[in-house]
Amino acid sequence: MLRRAKEPIHDFGRGEKYTEYKKWAKRLAKLFHDAKVAKKKSGHSEALRHEFDERLWKLVKSAPKEGRNFARIVNYIMKFDGEWFTFLQYKDTEPTSNRAERALRPMVIKRRISQQSRSKDNMDSYAMQMSLYMTSKLQGQDYFENLSNILKNGVPSSPYKS
Repeated sequence: MLRRAKEPIHDFGRGEKYTEYKKWAKRLAKLFHDAKVAKKKSGHSEALRHEFDERLWKLVKSAPKEGRNFARIVNYIMKFDGEWFTFLQYKDTEPTSNRAERALRPMVIKRRISQQSRSKDNMDSYAMQMSLYMTSKLQGQDYFENLSNILKNGVPSSPYKS
């Protein structure tokens, strides 16, 4: 969201002023910064998540009604309503996916160089294998043992399903 807010794609016309947009985008960035600081300071809780959800909606309501850049970012925020501050509710959830993306980068480069994803089936198979490999690695578990267990017993159900 912050990347989208920092990089408006539409020209600023009569109804939308660049300086007004930049000030609003900075307030949005500060809100996320404050949320990360609050988690470090106060820990994680559902109440903290709801507090920042409310602050986000207050900020969304303060956005000017005119301008395609404002409309674009506000619609994007609304599309994922209730999901922006999930990291505040759960202890081990990070505010961004940067660590996961960095962990996958070497595998993506390998796949591109070796052209392993010429078909949808190959691409899906490779993605599943790399996901299992990186999950095992990050959790300090043996990849081959996990793969063997899945082949014998099937994929375990997620403890996070509702």
